Amino acid sequence: KYTAHEEPPAGYYRLNYGRAPMHTFSRTANNPNLTDLMDENSVWVNPRVAKEWGLSTGQYVHLVNQDGKRSEFPIKVRVTERIRWDSVYMVHGFGHQEKKLRRSYGKGASDTNLITKVLVDPVMGGTGMRGNFVTFITDLAGEEVVSCDTQWLSIPKSVSDAVTVSLHARPRTMCRSATAVTGWWK
Repeated sequence: KYTAHEEPPAGYYRLNYGRAPMHTFSRTANNPNLTDLMDENSVWVNPRVAKEWGLSTGQYVHLVNQDGKRSEFPIKVRVTERIRWDSVYMVHGFGHQEKKLRRSYGKGASDTNLITKVLVDPVMGGTGMRGNFVTFITDLAGEEVVSCDTQWLSIPKSVSDAVTVSLHARPRTMCRSATAVTGWWK
């Protein structure tokens, strides 16, 4: 007997994830040769959804799932017709929290951390993890995404306000200044 799958709640989208040809799961996200090809993932959003939310390609957002789990790091939006209007897509293997992974720390969002609901088939026991839904947090007013060498960090606005030179003009220099002020990432 067919059982229909759960539909996303209003304002939420089915979280789909997959692979990139240059990376092997999350094991290669810190490889310098491969990060030159792809250094962070993005969330694919249908143009219809992007218009409803006021999203544009290159904009950073946080994702929150149906259980309130928020992505640790912001993820870049990619507006594309290659995704349905009721779903979003992201490449697996990004959003690393280990600061020793210099090239991959804080780059993109982790799909694994957003998967809090695992469905189990009652007959054969197979699992399905695409029963998770996410929505967007677009107001990043309290945060600023800056580049530190090859890393992305979310820095509270109070810290970035203390830095008088534009973070976008010279991100490497300014990030080092911000870290010296706050004692963050070294």
